Amino acid sequence: MENNIPLFQRYMIAYSVFFNSDLESSLLYGRNFDIINMFLQTLEMLIDKEVDINFAIKALNQLEIVVNDEHKKYNFINLKHNIRISDKQRQINELVKYFKKFFESYSLLIEIIDEQKKINDILVEFNNALSHILNAVTNKKSPINFKRAKSHLYRGVLDCYKEIIQLKSEIIINNPLLEKQFLLLRQKEAKLVGISEDAKLKILNEYFLIINQI
Repeated sequence: MENNIPLFQRYMIAYSVFFNSDLESSLLYGRNFDIINMFLQTLEMLIDKEVDINFAIKALNQLEIVVNDEHKKYNFINLKHNIRISDKQRQINELVKYFKKFFESYSLLIEIIDEQKKINDILVEFNNALSHILNAVTNKKSPINFKRAKSHLYRGVLDCYKEIIQLKSEIIINNPLLEKQFLLLRQKEAKLVGISEDAKLKILNEYFLIINQI
């Protein structure tokens, strides 16, 4: 990600176009979760070093917004903007591990769930995280907005894992050792208020280990 800062900036420029369009249309016509999902997939490609980055950027140019049955293409070329991320590189790099956790948990969830509303609820957390990052790179309130972006991604990952656990609860209940492990983790999670970022990531890792045993 560190070497892809200019590309991430282009990504945020594209997101700002969607964000402003969404503000205008979502209240009247509802949120376009298909496009939010495309932003998720595109960012996943950007963060994955093995994927052709140019392909990821081109994918953004294929986005459309449908308002009142009218298809509208986004225009991401030669945009005038006030997005600067060179002085916020460290904070953005710190978010990468949260995004990776989010992509991982989201992929696991959509493999086993067919309830679109719950999937959309997860996408809301991703969208909210991006909106805070956009605020962080366009105004001076960077620290609080980066912190809020992390919180949304963290909650999104937890929501994915808890939904999977709920769907597979019978397996946990029928495995005393796994059930004990889960209950201890829930107690640990309940004490999260004010703990460090490393501790939060450890909680996510422990949930992932439980998921892998189901």
